[in-house]
Amino acid sequence: MGVSWDKSDDRIWFGILRKAGYEFHLVVEKLPHGPGWDWSVWDRLTPKIVRGGHADSRAEAVEAVERAAKDEN
Repeated sequence: MGVSWDKSDDRIWFGILRKAGYEFHLVVEKLPHGPGWDWSVWDRLTPKIVRGGHADSRAEAVEAVERAAKDEN
């Protein structure tokens, strides 16, 4: 149940987590002004953001989005 990340861009990363018949799309994005990163978990079927937040670093954002996706149904 690992996340497959596309890290080809240094300002936005996309990931996919497949879990128990669900597929979640993960996004970690550098804020355009100032430090910080936004993260979001998208439900592929709806499609809508089911969890989201803000982190001080990319590493913290990746950790938070992966944890949030794994906690979803």
